[in-house]
Amino acid sequence: MKILYLATNRIYTNNTQQLFPLALAKVGHITFYGPGYIEESVLDKGITDFINKQKEGFDFIVTDGMIFFWNQARGTKPFRISYNYFGFTKLEKNILDLKRFFINYNGKKILYPNIDFYNVSNKEIELLIKSKCYLLTWGIELLDYKKNLHELKNEAFHSFVNDNWINFVKKYSDRVISIPHIISEIEFSFHPIKNRNYDITVPGVNYYSRKVVNSI
Repeated sequence: MKILYLATNRIYTNNTQQLFPLALAKVGHITFYGPGYIEESVLDKGITDFINKQKEGFDFIVTDGMIFFWNQARGTKPFRISYNYFGFTKLEKNILDLKRFFINYNGKKILYPNIDFYNVSNKEIELLIKSKCYLLTWGIELLDYKKNLHELKNEAFHSFVNDNWINFVKKYSDRVISIPHIISEIEFSFHPIKNRNYDITVPGVNYYSRKVVNSI
């Protein structure tokens, strides 16, 4: 199975970003295309030219939320919290090329969203519907409606939360391949428990529930 992976080569704190393509590599041969993966001279000619020069076609293409949900308002901001193997000079041009190609591609395609599911705009939902892609993401059984998030009122961002994503997933459940977070064997620690400085670690953003755990 041949897979074309459209993405940016970067390292992010959440290891899922790095583990997802490794998981795909278990089921097929992956060709990476995007900033940090391909030299600029090839990127300048565009993704269509790259595909046309391949000896064989691809069974399906994959991209992530950093490409699909990119917009000019965000610009390069999302990439400034990553370690990137590329510069920003032509980044927006290259991402827009990948985004347009993926949305309009008529073959088999999969989106790995890796986004905040509760902060998706109606315009972004429209793009998802237009693209007719499959999604490797949390299924409806792993999501909940805003009204059921009882601790949400304690978060500073509570007024920005919406149900756009869960409504989309429910309506287009036939497009969703439900998968939780990916965990690799490299994420397990085998150091003796008695030598550890802390009994528990709560990584990530300081959401209300995490603050409660940290205070115990």
